Amino acid sequence: QSFATRSIDLLYQKFECRRNSLVGTLPGIRSIELSVADNLLTGTLPTEVFHSEVLEISAQNNQLEGLIPSQLQSATKLQKLWLFANRFSGVIPWARLAQTPIKSLVLASNNFQGEVSPLIYTIPTLQWLDLSDNNFTGGLPVAVAGTNLQ
Repeated sequence: QSFATRSIDLLYQKFECRRNSLVGTLPGIRSIELSVADNLLTGTLPTEVFHSEVLEISAQNNQLEGLIPSQLQSATKLQKLWLFANRFSGVIPWARLAQTPIKSLVLASNNFQGEVSPLIYTIPTLQWLDLSDNNFTGGLPVAVAGTNLQ
């Protein structure tokens, strides 16, 4: 069964469709809590998932690729972004992430590159960060006092 590729004009409180064998591209679902983890989804992450009301996006363990969309800056309430075990690439938009109240950021096992920005230490809400198994270069930025990272 394949997802349709059009946008959905509803705002769901919670859209959960984890641990299936869904294939195809992810439609532009607008949900406050979006979970499509553990499927076989391909293509890019639709820009529509990053809207002003979204709190959580869990799309780990798929075959999604491309960049994190610039619309991330619209997700002004985003607290959880789990995109691990996909094929995302490019540079992580650290400045845009720093403008969100993100608590849990798990981007492990992708193809992200560039340097890890010291901006990660300026996000006072960030508690969980996993960037392992990517293609980062340079050194780790020095932590500043008062970080909540685990």
